[in-house]
Amino acid sequence: MSDRPRARVGALLLLASGACVAHAACAGPAALPPEGAVLSAARFDLAWANGRAVRQDDGALRWVTDRGHEVTLRRGQLATYASSIAECDPGVLASLLAPLGPGLAHAGHGEAADPSTVAGVIETIGAEVPLAQGASAFAPKDYCRAHWVAAPADASTRGAVEAGMEGASLVLEGEWSRGGATGTFAWRSTVATGALQELPPLTGSAVHVTVVRSLDTLLDGIDFESATTASAGRAVLLNLALQTLIEARPD
Repeated sequence: MSDRPRARVGALLLLASGACVAHAACAGPAALPPEGAVLSAARFDLAWANGRAVRQDDGALRWVTDRGHEVTLRRGQLATYASSIAECDPGVLASLLAPLGPGLAHAGHGEAADPSTVAGVIETIGAEVPLAQGASAFAPKDYCRAHWVAAPADASTRGAVEAGMEGASLVLEGEWSRGGATGTFAWRSTVATGALQELPPLTGSAVHVTVVRSLDTLLDGIDFESATTASAGRAVLLNLALQTLIEARPD
């Protein structure tokens, strides 16, 4: 990854960290374990927990939201922009955890990304098989957390051009019904989001990180009859931040 993309990834990592302010697993530096793990390699997978969502014969996913809408998701794509692990240094983590509004990204900082950072990829939301995002090797350092960012894709994001996702972080298309009301939705968002969570105790110098997102809570809180593309996109990306679970184990 060149210096210029690393700088942009660093900015997005910082921005999307604001989403952690509302996450139970995102405590400030004072809550860090006294010691992290000295790591020099990391591997990242991206996965989905589909929960109540049922895959249909045509490949669509169907479930009922918390507001009672029966939703059929026919196209769902997410731009994971970067994943990394985060140092234990309190100064680094304080900047990552700086509150940035309601938890979604809007404006930039210029800090560089950690050398553990792996580049982005376009995901199919609700995929049955975890997606290998990538791996990194770097000089040994003390690490305490793992970090995941979804943000607008660019030409360097794997699969972005083919999927028509350049400039977008999220695309959702499908149908909904509730009572006698029915409708369709086609949402495209440019908002960024993310999660920053503690690593468990680890042995060895390599870590395998799996970022697990919840599908059946993805559309919680949305009133399909009144939602706009902008409001729905923000709600979906905030739901992602709040419901993401980052798992880690020695590799």
